[in-house]
Amino acid sequence: MTHPLLDQVKASCPDLPDHLLNNLFITAQSIYLSRSCNLARAKDFVPQVIGSAAAAKSRPQANYTRLIRTVKSAVSEEFYDQVQRALHHFRLAMINCFSKRAIRRAKQLVLDGTSWGCRDGQVHLMTLALVVDGVAVPIASIDLAKKGHSSQQERAALLARAAEQYDLAGMTLLADREYIGQEWFATLAEYEINFVIRLKAGIYHQAINESRGKNCQGMCAKLRRCKKKARISKPIQLGGKSFYYVVVRNPKADHPDEDEFVFLLTSLRRADQAHKQYSVRWSIEVTFGHLKTNGFDLEAMRVEGTAKRELLLQLVSLAYIWMCAQGLKFYRKYPTSRQTKWDGKRQVRTLVHSIFRQGMSWVIIQLAKPAALLRKVANKIDRIHNIPWAHV
Repeated sequence: MTHPLLDQVKASCPDLPDHLLNNLFITAQSIYLSRSCNLARAKDFVPQVIGSAAAAKSRPQANYTRLIRTVKSAVSEEFYDQVQRALHHFRLAMINCFSKRAIRRAKQLVLDGTSWGCRDGQVHLMTLALVVDGVAVPIASIDLAKKGHSSQQERAALLARAAEQYDLAGMTLLADREYIGQEWFATLAEYEINFVIRLKAGIYHQAINESRGKNCQGMCAKLRRCKKKARISKPIQLGGKSFYYVVVRNPKADHPDEDEFVFLLTSLRRADQAHKQYSVRWSIEVTFGHLKTNGFDLEAMRVEGTAKRELLLQLVSLAYIWMCAQGLKFYRKYPTSRQTKWDGKRQVRTLVHSIFRQGMSWVIIQLAKPAALLRKVANKIDRIHNIPWAHV
């Protein structure tokens, strides 16, 4: 039996069968309550999510079968496109939990991956996130199912997937040292995306040294001499395109695994903005940490197949967005609760209770009610047309 509220979200996915849509919400909320992507654990919460007398009498094996069949159907050739369209709209509905001002000002993308071993090989979820109010919101992901770095072609495929659902023109991509390559830079230019990408020491040194101004060693030497100078930059030519090469003091230089300086390549017109923007890249590391260790035990998933793993990441991302938005609202309403501590490893002050954990404390209470996720999406889905950078 489907929930009456289903009709309110049905307009975003009219071709999706009611039973599959209903079961997607049940699967997602069961995962949230179990705080695990292991469906064998999530099955124990299915009766609570459904909230009926008949569900309370259902056998655990029947609940587990329901979850497995839902995931399998959602990635099937018959329903895959409809499910992806529906999840896109549900993600936008959750993004509407952030303030209107934060949504309008979202102009930064972060690219990174998280990987671990599994029983059928390797999981490598390369993820593109949009930073909204300081929170890296996953908007597209591909499971590369391999060890090592992604190829430029794989990154282009991920960007193409995201561009189908979002207007990325004018945004700035932030990425770490492995996300380089002239073909990749050209792809970003095609989508009119600026970038700030960290480089390894010595990468593109020939192009840098041939460009007008000091060479790599000279730039580093100048920073060592001028203690008050925070950064130094110069324009360079790479593959016929103009970029800025920026050298910045590394605040973690004392760490044995870190370089003395941070080397950045950017397509921004103002080189002095590169380091400030690049510091936002850490937000995706925070997201991965919450989705894995602190939140939903992403690494505990036992489903086989790249499409199924991508689906589970999409489902837990809905709750992550909701919880972060709620945490931000809490701290704005009760600013005196915003206690901080010193993080010696990162050399920064951080919250004692993170935005995510603070929001989770509230949202988990709401999720204890039957069909709570469905209610939240139904309440927000009418406003998704107001998001300026989303294709609806």
